Amino acid sequence: MLRTFAALAAVAVLGIVECASAQVPPPSLTVAGQKATFAPAVAFFDAESARVSVLFAHAPLSADAEARERATGSWEVAAGASAPSVIVDLLYTPGSTSGLVSSLKGCAIHSFGFKKDLNLEGANGQECHVLSIGGMIRTDGGIAGLLTGQSAQYSLYLPLAVSLPAGSGGGGSAAQKVPKAAATLPLNTVKGTGTYQGQTIRATHALAWWDAEKNGLRAALFDHAPKAGTLAGARKGEYSGDDSPLFLLDIGFSGAGRDLSSADSCFVNASFPKGGPIGTNTDPKGCGITSLITDGKPGGAAQVVMKGNMIGPNGPVTFDVQFHVPLAK
Repeated sequence: MLRTFAALAAVAVLGIVECASAQVPPPSLTVAGQKATFAPAVAFFDAESARVSVLFAHAPLSADAEARERATGSWEVAAGASAPSVIVDLLYTPGSTSGLVSSLKGCAIHSFGFKKDLNLEGANGQECHVLSIGGMIRTDGGIAGLLTGQSAQYSLYLPLAVSLPAGSGGGGSAAQKVPKAAATLPLNTVKGTGTYQGQTIRATHALAWWDAEKNGLRAALFDHAPKAGTLAGARKGEYSGDDSPLFLLDIGFSGAGRDLSSADSCFVNASFPKGGPIGTNTDPKGCGITSLITDGKPGGAAQVVMKGNMIGPNGPVTFDVQFHVPLAK
């Protein structure tokens, strides 16, 4: 019944009368020349924040995946797992029921899995190219509309006609890309020590960057300010003798999440004057990570606090590392 309502609402809102045999273009997004088409939208309504969150995934989600994401109040894990994809968040004035553009007080569009992702936000529908929209904004209601527009960098065509099951009030809006946890270290803080067989290494500087191909955070820590050009080599895993790092850290993430709960792998390597580099390939718990805060965006920042140990060829290695640094562009 709700799907019937949504389909009828789409016709009413868009003012389009289609023949039964007509081929309607699928939802699509093009960013910097890369085009992706999507399965029909799915959505939920968060009554606490008056937010309608819509996912355009590359492939349809299973019923279990839909239910799981709604329960968390965010489509981000599914968006990452079925990339390329797009999340559209429509934030309404509390008490609104019609779902019209005039009732919008915020909107956001975030894409996942593109070589250059699209991020649009605004205080009304215009910034998100909402051409028309309407419906019954409530749990088990429905909404239909069309977001379409283009610029020199992108073009989007996102029709939607969806029912609105309940979503969690967990505040998982795609607009909230930075985790709620606040950084506890001042920006440009780097402190790192490692011990092995009576040797102690101390890090004072760091380079950090986001590896989009591996969906992970990478960092190299030094006991001096690295030379110009070190970053270019570091991205490829290449270092000169004078600029070899004391610590290397790779943290991998599952899906689109960027907090500690979304991290699923961790590699830490420590280099000592005697005994060579010693590393362990484990998970965040095995690396002793207690704080992980990042937006995962070049030009953003990352805070990592970890304290742990591993076994070297001739005994235990301990490390205590904390840093809060910008992510290289």
